[in-house]
Amino acid sequence: EKESIPEERKDLIILVEVQWDDIKGPKLINYFPNDIELDFSLSTVSAQFYDGSIAMYGQDHILNADGLLINRKNINIMAYVFFDSYLDGSYRGGRKNYMFSLIAAKITYFQSLKIKQVFMTLSSIFKKQGKWDIKEFWTMLSDILLKTSI
Repeated sequence: EKESIPEERKDLIILVEVQWDDIKGPKLINYFPNDIELDFSLSTVSAQFYDGSIAMYGQDHILNADGLLINRKNINIMAYVFFDSYLDGSYRGGRKNYMFSLIAAKITYFQSLKIKQVFMTLSSIFKKQGKWDIKEFWTMLSDILLKTSI
């Protein structure tokens, strides 16, 4: 079975968490691996992904989980961007919006379907304000990219 991403390029797989802040807008909360050196700003790219999804769906329409596969050719990355929300009266509109994304050198459509399922699991934990281990989810998501050849 041919790997989609060679093992030595595994460091290019980044799991990102962004949450909406009513004052600052999209805010990069966490990412893994957090010691990676990039030739682009992860915070800026994550905010662009968030803003792009809001431009398409609208700030008030993140009621159901959804995702997009995005190709950023100018910086040679792809990302599967997954956004969702849950009820929280302390936020504008009464909902807390958030986004998870997986950034890599290459993500196929079929891989994105598997990635979405992992993000659905993560989102259900997140909605309950449960603890989650970013490295554990990064490993699950990396395995999809490293072991799925379609």
